[in-house]
Amino acid sequence: MTQVSARLPALGRALRLRRARVQLAATLAAFAAAGLYASAQAAAQAPGAAAPPGCGGGDVRWAYETTLVPGPEGGFSIDGIRMHAVPAACIGRRVAITYSADATVVRTAVATLSEGVIDRVDRSATGTVVVTSAAWAPLP
Repeated sequence: MTQVSARLPALGRALRLRRARVQLAATLAAFAAAGLYASAQAAAQAPGAAAPPGCGGGDVRWAYETTLVPGPEGGFSIDGIRMHAVPAACIGRRVAITYSADATVVRTAVATLSEGVIDRVDRSATGTVVVTSAAWAPLP
């Protein structure tokens, strides 16, 4: 009986640790799914400007910059975007960038495409809002 009762606290800690890992994995998977969905919807959100040949949404490689947002609704949030590979046809092209929390736009910006361009969400304006999607589209 003593050996069993000695193992119970260790078992409880192991279960709590496992639950925390599962919750973290689920959060990261949900964030990745939201990012994939937002990327797929970027072309549909274009403001009517046609991208020049070789400068479409699939031609520019870009990624999210993320951060951990404190607060009761906190979690991982999109903090900005970074352009990794910009074809020559796109260099210098102005684009509109839209950041949303669920279906509500929380910030819009205009940037000029080039390698390594970073656009960041101004946390002083958005506070602890968890930004769930970002999209960009060429401007006319």
